[in-house]
Amino acid sequence: MLRTTVRAIPLIFACCVACQAAEERPQFEVAVVKASPPPEQPSMSGGPGSSDPGRWAVTGLPLYELVNYAFAFNLRLGQFVAPAWMKAPRYDLVTKVPRGATREQMRLMLQVLLEERFKLTYHNEMREIAVYELVVAKGGPKLRQAGPDPKLAKTTTAGPAPPLGGRPALQKVDRDGFPIIADGFKSAMMMEPGEVRIRSHGHTMQDIAGLLTGQVGRQVIDKTGLKGTYDYTLAFNPSGSAGIPAPPPGAEGVPSASEPPSTPGVTIFGAVQQQLGLKLVSGRAAVDVFVVDNASRVPTAN
Repeated sequence: MLRTTVRAIPLIFACCVACQAAEERPQFEVAVVKASPPPEQPSMSGGPGSSDPGRWAVTGLPLYELVNYAFAFNLRLGQFVAPAWMKAPRYDLVTKVPRGATREQMRLMLQVLLEERFKLTYHNEMREIAVYELVVAKGGPKLRQAGPDPKLAKTTTAGPAPPLGGRPALQKVDRDGFPIIADGFKSAMMMEPGEVRIRSHGHTMQDIAGLLTGQVGRQVIDKTGLKGTYDYTLAFNPSGSAGIPAPPPGAEGVPSASEPPSTPGVTIFGAVQQQLGLKLVSGRAAVDVFVVDNASRVPTAN
């Protein structure tokens, strides 16, 4: 059975009398939180949908990314505003998840943990920000309709990855050198010097926009009009892309979209156009922004 915690939300009525409404959210049965030194490879394992649904563990993630995961932002740059220090200290979490909980319920549990243990407070407001609009490129989309098997990416023979930047891959890959998607997830990313490889299954266009947001330094808004779900792979050079707004392909000093993904200079912009048949166009939009008001660097005792 899921344990619940109650969060009080003040409501002001026309008569100016304040009262409280209770919002129930599920809670971890047990949660151990501690500071950790930065590991070479931060990780997240277990939880609903995995082979170990009753145990969810996190190693070496900063508070910024824990909040991002709890509220399912997918690193929506510009829509998630937090103090800069939240990207530095790293934390380890080991939790016991109630039987039968879903991954969405687990995110709510993490919200409760962050509010109680890190004293997280926040609010939402509307702001106009620079964005990228995701549109269909000339020639049409090159996405594949999602296959019926959610483990489609696992049907290929696993083996060592082709060398990327002179260093072997540290995770399981298929025969083409793309990462194998773990149970309970729809996407997997492999980062190596000079190249990022992504494999995704069953993504909607909103999912694709969210994934691209974490790579291009701006919020990506879906304007393709495409429906359904898709399978795809994507390979690009992260230099000048991740977290840094970059010009579209064809601009001065930027490779064109016609270059193959193995070319060292291909950015995320060129890869999206060549490999997915989509295009990122600069724009502005009013969006709902999540703002962190306060959080503690030191979590309360276990």
